[in-house]
Amino acid sequence: MFESQCFFREINLVCRGLALVGLCSLAWPLLGVGADAYTPATGNLKVTVEKATWTDPARGGRPVKVMIYAPALSEGMGPFPLIPFSHGFGETYETYAQHGKRWAASGYITIVVNHQGTDRDAMKSKRPSTDFSLRPADIRFVIDQALSPAQDNPLLKGRVDASRIGMSGHSLGSSTSLAMIGLQSAPDPKTGKRESWADPRVKAAIVMSPQIGGAAGGGATPLEKFLDIHSWDNVQKPVLFWIGSRDAGNGKLRDNPMLRQLAYDHAPSPDKHEINIINAQHHAWSDTPPWYGGDPRDPHHYDWIDQADLAFLDAYVKEIPEARAWLNCKVLEQTTTPSGHRLGDASAEYGVIQRNVAPKEELAKTCPSIRTPKGK
Repeated sequence: MFESQCFFREINLVCRGLALVGLCSLAWPLLGVGADAYTPATGNLKVTVEKATWTDPARGGRPVKVMIYAPALSEGMGPFPLIPFSHGFGETYETYAQHGKRWAASGYITIVVNHQGTDRDAMKSKRPSTDFSLRPADIRFVIDQALSPAQDNPLLKGRVDASRIGMSGHSLGSSTSLAMIGLQSAPDPKTGKRESWADPRVKAAIVMSPQIGGAAGGGATPLEKFLDIHSWDNVQKPVLFWIGSRDAGNGKLRDNPMLRQLAYDHAPSPDKHEINIINAQHHAWSDTPPWYGGDPRDPHHYDWIDQADLAFLDAYVKEIPEARAWLNCKVLEQTTTPSGHRLGDASAEYGVIQRNVAPKEELAKTCPSIRTPKGK
């Protein structure tokens, strides 16, 4: 791997400027697949996957099914960072295995949580819950269980680092993830009060396909309309927003998927990132057949999502500076932009477009030379 990501950008610019079609056709696949691909600080650990069902006595014995993806016991006691994952509406804890396995192989204990009432069974029954607060309560309970001294699962007992907890989720799960770091409801029509679910133990969140709710007419159900334009005002912790240029949804999102950018635009976090995958649809971040339909997934998207997710987790959960630099310098955008297009060109049919709020002086110091992060 070359040491400077700027070197690759120069190759691309030279190819475009001189219109060396033959050379560029060879260089682009190399740039897109291998050049400056993010290498996580920890990788290739053996992974163990287990199902479990935990019961929350504080909520009337509510059952919470979980899928645990953890470094195998042969990989030692860690302790390892914890990443709960919240599924989308109509999905289950059996979805999103690609994230669980990849993150566990990189040294993160990942627990995909099943939210009774908004899972596949509830959708099939046509009587889903409209109480969003059940979801952040499920996540808080799962964190409690993972950290409990009474925890007897050997994959978790004494192996979870309570000081390094992140969060992730897709679709309705994206709102669950944001709720853990400051997302608030729209005001209650009767009391005028907003509901908040933040958990101070969660350091950062990866948000896949954020909902916009009533902020711009984007919601058609009670589980979407509970947000307004000020719901993101208290999202101050690091957050990675994933969107897709074809990620349609209900309401106005059906015709304008880019309204999902409202979440990034209104979150005041000083460490926020947005990655727009050109031509990605709503199911780009899941790995089972979507109940709502969609085109075949692009396998390139999996690779890009893995790279940026692990860079974000390494940067803000493990606090590795090189990982943060990889994100801030928009390396993924520079190495996926196809020849013949400028960086950030939304008319391209391939690649990603990145946004962040990194100070220019920081970029000037870090972007000319990016190194593969060392283990931590």
